[in-house]
Amino acid sequence: MSRSSRMLASLIILAGAAGAAQAQCNVYRWSVPDFDQKRDGLAGDGGMHCVPTSATNWMAYIANHGFPPMMSGPRDWQSQANYNLVTGTDALMGNLMGTTAADGTTGSGGQNGLSLYLLTHAPYMFTSSHWYGTITPFDMFFQMQTNGLVNICYGYYKQFPGVSGNFYSRDGGHCVTLNGLVNVCAGGGVDPTIRVRNPADDAGLFSQSLFATATSRGVLENFRTSPLPGPTKTLTRMADFGVGSTTRRYVDSMYVIRSNFNCWAPASNTNSINVTQAVSLFGDPQGQNTTFPLPPGVTAGIIAVHPAQTMVAYVQNIVGGAGVQHRLHLLNLADGSDQDFGLLLPAVHDKSPIAFDRFGRLITCDGSVLKVIDVDGRAPVTLFSRTLASPASSICFDDALDEVVVLTPGNRRLIRCSPDLATVIDEPLPSGVPAMGDGSVVPDPVTHKYLLTIPGDGSVRELSLIPGSARLALDGALLLPAVQSIQDIQPADGGGFFAMCDGSVRVLDRDPTNARLRISPNQLFGNLPAMRCMSISRSRTNFDPALHSGPAWNNLPDADEGVIPVVDCIGDFNLDGTLNVQDIFDFLAGWFAQDPHADTNDSASLTVQDIFDFLAAWFAGCR
Repeated sequence: MSRSSRMLASLIILAGAAGAAQAQCNVYRWSVPDFDQKRDGLAGDGGMHCVPTSATNWMAYIANHGFPPMMSGPRDWQSQANYNLVTGTDALMGNLMGTTAADGTTGSGGQNGLSLYLLTHAPYMFTSSHWYGTITPFDMFFQMQTNGLVNICYGYYKQFPGVSGNFYSRDGGHCVTLNGLVNVCAGGGVDPTIRVRNPADDAGLFSQSLFATATSRGVLENFRTSPLPGPTKTLTRMADFGVGSTTRRYVDSMYVIRSNFNCWAPASNTNSINVTQAVSLFGDPQGQNTTFPLPPGVTAGIIAVHPAQTMVAYVQNIVGGAGVQHRLHLLNLADGSDQDFGLLLPAVHDKSPIAFDRFGRLITCDGSVLKVIDVDGRAPVTLFSRTLASPASSICFDDALDEVVVLTPGNRRLIRCSPDLATVIDEPLPSGVPAMGDGSVVPDPVTHKYLLTIPGDGSVRELSLIPGSARLALDGALLLPAVQSIQDIQPADGGGFFAMCDGSVRVLDRDPTNARLRISPNQLFGNLPAMRCMSISRSRTNFDPALHSGPAWNNLPDADEGVIPVVDCIGDFNLDGTLNVQDIFDFLAGWFAQDPHADTNDSASLTVQDIFDFLAAWFAGCR
């Protein structure tokens, strides 16, 4: 996921555009709850509940910042009167995540439980992404800068002697809520300050804690993970946590919650890519609607959202004297920077299909050549390729089965490949599927069926595997009323789907009473104008059980990191650690500038009452 070397220049440009006051690349989330994981009523009194508790922090934040149903808000979450509600939500989150008093939260349980909670309380409105690997301060910054609500998890890496020097082995870990980054750009990103809400800073088993922020320098370090000679690992160290211990704290995974968004291009010849958020939370650093203009004479033909959701790949259609050219581009949603990755050949109906797998690799079909491409560097690198018998019109990645799913309408085949394209299952479409010149297919991760749509036709057809074979059968079709043509279909969370119908969007899901496909009562993005192409964000993870399962990857302890957190002080508006008249001046400047930090009473709006409440807090002093 990390693209730090390429992001640094963009970050500095972004900081410069924001003015000298922000030249160090600071980003904050104000009024983030800081719940204790040690609570009466949780399994094992919550000693292993760091993952569910850090997630519950964000549920309460969302409830107070524009979407109350997420956790019955808005409320004063620090009040003891809300202790039982917080405990109940934390317990539910832990149950969904499979958190136990013996083993904590392990493997993919955290991501599965979080996405299920979001889907249940706000269907298709929010997504969660979980990424393992090198998580740099730049990665954290970009997620926060693009409306992400971020939790970071760090492993406890114990030191052992080896033949090539000391090496470090992971032995459990801990998850915290990220509420700020300071000086990410200054000095080339060396030693930025990471601000966190730590669920392990407990006030007592029966008390709602005083909300506080702990800080640590985030230092990128190289270290060995094996006693034998070999490559090193580079991770961000929480350098001030566990000082004096031979066990280091390295950030090795990250959860990001964000408002679901539709990335789309207008059906007209408007030269732009548009991003529309489902929910606009008060305090989001970016607006609900963002437009990225394209050069004159250029339109987007197809779009794919990266699983980290901070960038999109798209195919530029360029009309010129030699006809239409198709070029692969990568657009950074944080700063609008756009990288040309080269020429693609036209495929079916001038559409060159693309998709991301859950590991962040791009899958394309260059003519009839299927490719898996690493786009994490300055130039694309083809990792795997396979020549198909016919050009593809649709590519999708099945996250549940780790398969590349391809539709080749010219020879009426549905092809399923392993992620490295080495293993292929190539089957004909059932005879009941009509002829097509183009089409889209997506896998259903819940039922393991395949949904097929055809332009010029208003039906969604369901294909399933015949038991005991790889052959496909036609299960049936859902006719969408008042729909003449379905141009594209894409997967959503929990077995939901978004279909682009006659330029508009329809949401499909399954009837909970009989599991049949239906038009969902939740028609998200239905008010958008006609569009040429779209891609919908969804919850994804790069969890690999071969690397990240087992006791070493449990996130579990109630840990004392040896850092005294600073208790929130409303009157210290500028966070300089002192209470003086400058805080009043800075507050008033922020209030007039609509700074979300000036929302003293967490009402998700700025009113004159915030001024009265701030002055009262300032005169009351700090705890």
